[in-house]
This record gives sequence, structure tokens and C-alpha cells, in this order.
Amino acid sequence: MKQDVEFTSEGATLRGWLYVPDGDGPHPAVVVTGGFGGVKEVFRHHDYPQVFAEAGFMVLNYDHINCGTSDGLPRRELDPVKQQRGYKDAITFLAGHPDVDAERIGIWGT
Repeated sequence: MKQDVEFTSEGATLRGWLYVPDGDGPHPAVVVTGGFGGVKEVFRHHDYPQVFAEAGFMVLNYDHINCGTSDGLPRRELDPVKQQRGYKDAITFLAGHPDVDAERIGIWGT
């Protein structure tokens, strides 16, 4: 199942999709996002988030700050430091989810 989600990073709302695997949690989890200006839809042709979910992972696939459906100005500005902080905030978001094993969270990206 895929759900729309949002969380805060650097004072901006980041938006993405949370893939919830079948079965009872807690589940290991992974943050999946595209490189630099990549948006969550980049994985439509190779649905890696769904593959992880089918393997039993909770998956957070989101747009970086200033990109896609996430907030932030200027639009499409690529700031690696803010993106790193976004990863950290995404991990914190997942760690707080009741169905996630906070000791088993990883990141994967392009």
C-alpha cells in the first residue's frame, strides 16, 4: 500500500510516498530518493520502492527540498547540505512510525 506523507526539514514541508509492506510490524525501513533534483516519480520505470516493500521494508520515497511536490525556495535549487539534512529528517520521520523498527533503517538513492 502506498500513502501520501509529509514531514518537515529546514523549515519546509517535504512530501513523498510511504510504502507499507504486508504483515505486522515492526518492519525494517529504507529512505529512497533520487539524486540532486530527482523527484519521487523517477522510479516509475524501475519501481525500486515497491521492490523493497515487497521484500518487507517500510519505504519512504520523497522529493528533496525545493524540488517536486516538496516546499522550498528558490524552486529547483540543488543544495547538497539541505538534502543531507532532508535524509536525516526522513530517517527521524521513519523512526517515529509505530510500524518501523528504528534500529533497522537505511538509505538508498541514485
